[in-house]
Amino acid sequence: MNHHTPITLSGLGPLITSVRTEAGLSQIQLAQELGVTSPAVSKWEAGVLTPTMKHFLELMKVCNKQIYYVNQ
Repeated sequence: MNHHTPITLSGLGPLITSVRTEAGLSQIQLAQELGVTSPAVSKWEAGVLTPTMKHFLELMKVCNKQIYYVNQ
């Protein structure tokens, strides 16, 4: 995914999956890092649930990714 591509709700699940797998983490490992359950991570990736902003930002930090915000 291009780092300049806006994040949409429909693209959030695949983004989480991509970031997690690029970091070499299983759903269980990521869940442990974030203090959530592995079913929660699975539901985020499937688009069934949306992570809180706190969990999303922590996920990106754990996976060594940066978020860029441009106010247009």
